[in-house]
Amino acid sequence: MERAISRLRAVSRPRILLLSALAVLLLGGAGVLWFATQSGDEVATRVSERLEGALGGRCKVGGAQVLSPRKVTLSDVACAVAEGPLVGFAAVHVEVELDGAALGTLPPVRNVLVDGLHVRLRSLPMDMGDDDDSGDDDDSGDDDDDDDDDDSAGDTSLSGIVQALAQRFVRTKAWLDDRPGGALSGEFLGRIADGGTMRIERGTLELDDRPADLPLPEELSARLDRTGDVLAIGFAATLPSGGTVQAQAETTPDGLSSGALELTAVDLLPLLERTEAFDVRKAIVSGEVSFAAGEESWPLQLQFDELTVSHSFLGEEPAVLPPVGTRGSLALSEGSLVLRKGRWVVAEQGGELAVRLGPLENEPAVQVRTGGQRLQLGRLLAALPETLLPDDWAKEIQGTMDLEVAFGGPLHDRAKWALDWDSDFSRMVLADGELAAQVRRLHGPFSHVIPARAGHPAQRRTIGPADPHFVAWKDISTWLSAAVVSTEDAGFFTHSGFEVNELKEAMLDNLREGDGRGGSTITQQLAKNLFLSGERTLSRKLKEAVISWRLESDLPKERILEIYLNIAEWAPGIYGIRDAADHYFARTPKVLKPEEAAFLASLLPSPRRYHGYYHRGRGVTKNRQERVHQILDTMLRLGSLDRRQHALARVAGVELARCTF
Repeated sequence: MERAISRLRAVSRPRILLLSALAVLLLGGAGVLWFATQSGDEVATRVSERLEGALGGRCKVGGAQVLSPRKVTLSDVACAVAEGPLVGFAAVHVEVELDGAALGTLPPVRNVLVDGLHVRLRSLPMDMGDDDDSGDDDDSGDDDDDDDDDDSAGDTSLSGIVQALAQRFVRTKAWLDDRPGGALSGEFLGRIADGGTMRIERGTLELDDRPADLPLPEELSARLDRTGDVLAIGFAATLPSGGTVQAQAETTPDGLSSGALELTAVDLLPLLERTEAFDVRKAIVSGEVSFAAGEESWPLQLQFDELTVSHSFLGEEPAVLPPVGTRGSLALSEGSLVLRKGRWVVAEQGGELAVRLGPLENEPAVQVRTGGQRLQLGRLLAALPETLLPDDWAKEIQGTMDLEVAFGGPLHDRAKWALDWDSDFSRMVLADGELAAQVRRLHGPFSHVIPARAGHPAQRRTIGPADPHFVAWKDISTWLSAAVVSTEDAGFFTHSGFEVNELKEAMLDNLREGDGRGGSTITQQLAKNLFLSGERTLSRKLKEAVISWRLESDLPKERILEIYLNIAEWAPGIYGIRDAADHYFARTPKVLKPEEAAFLASLLPSPRRYHGYYHRGRGVTKNRQERVHQILDTMLRLGSLDRRQHALARVAGVELARCTF
């Protein structure tokens, strides 16, 4: 929107300027031209003089041809202007048709055609969004104000650009609410015949002091039509990227009454590439925003396509995100910019969207509420790039869901943002497919590769009775499973693969642009260990979520925990609970005591780091003992231990076997 408005300003004022110059040239005063009696050279000379008088510069008309008392053509018209934003212009061909014969005075024109027009500007004319009461026709051009057209030039953050766009909308709306153009309309109504037209074709624009991120149109055209007291003004510009910008407006002697700006395949890269938040490679927008005098809001409809973003969180390759459509009405309310009656559409799925940004005069806050009813999650996920989530996996997700999401906070301080949602997944089911087949093999013995680590080669094990490292669920101490669940995932036996509150916190951390939390349940950790790498990317998190759902749907909780305990890392090169129980306590997993189980559970977040203390003969440190007591307290609170068992475990302490490596 920012670039579109900038292009509108860069193009519309010069077009009006040239149309005004042509009107002065061809229509002003009595006894201007006696077309029927003057030669072409005399007409060319007279036109040159009138242009110089009107513009205060030097002008030349290469030739003129009087076709009739009502029609004349000019060729190779050029002017140079010493002051103001206009350096000069040149036109290959100008054709004028009058409403009647030129007999002493010039009647209104019926048609004006300017072909092959090139305009050169020193800088953009007065910004129509500035608070300037100097009048519509003050095109003096102040070079000191060049930066005013780029509100966010000094702030490359995404929040800075968002605020700049909002401020630009406010200023533009205020300018249009004043209904400019009334005086100009009055001038043209007297000089153009009812039903008359003025056109500019094959125009180009050159700007000496051009912002680096302002792509100038490759070709543009403009048109002015009169119907009664209404002047309809329009222009179209073809951009270097191949996109087009079109604008239409209607004005009367009372001022501007309506307008619309239409974008077709316009590349937003010059705007978005300034932000440090993402490396945007491409972003295409199409849509329309309209204005009507007296209306408090602007109807808006936009479609974003080919949004290509490179970011470590998205993976190694640039991600082409699915097309997104939005619509609604932009309005000002209590100093804030709001989107009313908003809707979003992705992959033929859609829902409501409400946005409030402001108050803009202070430190603005942003609030977003969105959601949808009966959304097909599988279709939404299938619209993502294959690099983020395989289409075959997404197709296994069937049924519909309801979702409501609210987030926001201070625009420039995401650390204070809040996030909440309410969802209904009760109508979601999983169909058979490729991922289902991969999970089904986990019901029985399966081969698993433990990845290589520094100093330790990769290991291939069979997770089943045939492998000497494997321990069946019935042979694992109930204290151990209770301790691991209490410290790693207290809701394991009640959730469906996700702990909603933890997932909210993890998403909020990512939204706040922090390091991000894992937010991982035991099932999610198992999904990562069995199927995925350890990279912290959106792709991994999406795949992890789908796999976890599949695991919970196809496997009993006990089998999930059994596999988890048999492949978990407990020390450098120590994988599986059988080896861990033997290494730390010289016991089998079945006879572990509560305090020993709590100790082993305390290792899971970072087993390699703690093992250094153990290896150096320091035994159970004070901090580690306190952590063991915390886990025992949690087991008591969750009912895994009674008070007697809890008291004995705290008193007993932890005695480690001698480290053998």
